[in-house]
Amino acid sequence: MNKKNILKLLILVLLLTFFPKIAFAQENLIKKAHVNDYADILEDDDEKELTKTIKEYIEKYDLDIAVTTTNTSYFMTTKQFANKFYDQNNMGIGEDRNGILLVIDMQNREFYILTNGFVHQLINDSRIELVLDKMEPSMRDGDYNSAINSFLKEINKYYKYHKYGPPYLWIGAFIVAVIMAFVALSHEKKKLKLISDALNANNYFVDKEIENKIDKHTNTRTRVIHHPRSSSGGGSFSGGGSRGGGGRSF
Repeated sequence: MNKKNILKLLILVLLLTFFPKIAFAQENLIKKAHVNDYADILEDDDEKELTKTIKEYIEKYDLDIAVTTTNTSYFMTTKQFANKFYDQNNMGIGEDRNGILLVIDMQNREFYILTNGFVHQLINDSRIELVLDKMEPSMRDGDYNSAINSFLKEINKYYKYHKYGPPYLWIGAFIVAVIMAFVALSHEKKKLKLISDALNANNYFVDKEIENKIDKHTNTRTRVIHHPRSSSGGGSFSGGGSRGGGGRSF
């Protein structure tokens, strides 16, 4: 066998050795559904429930959401894998491609959250760290379904805050309204008492001091100053093609 044939044989052996792995890795980069369990770490019923929740949030909040698990990262870091998955599958809704992706990489033993567009502004990198904090205990215990549910729960929480504001703002507004109503009622009662005292006087000469008090209170005008709503109550953000993310090992 001459050298040329030996070289051809070696090339053939290399192709047969590595091509199946390459093909498999490329398959793991394909988004076939909202939940892509290529690593086979989820029960079928759990996968169905997760898919149902994701579809609900996509419709409710107008953003793209996907979860993918993989047992090969195709010689990439988990972050690189997440970026390639997002871009290769044209993930995202709208011009700014708003969306969020969770990758559970069993090869590198890492989980990574990628945010894009408006989602990155709402769930910024510091908030991603808080989401990862919620997920990490379940990830370390191997309870991947609970970890993914924690991920989705946090998405729902931040979008609710954006739309309605945190609950403590509503409680604070209620307390302020009650106090203002009490003060206003006390003020009106005082005015009525002064008027009643003046009208029931036994003589026609109203005490000058009482008259001044009546004039002062009856002629008082209340000036209402409207302040713009605090941004912590869920103000809007401008759209942008920004991207962020963060991950942890487990």
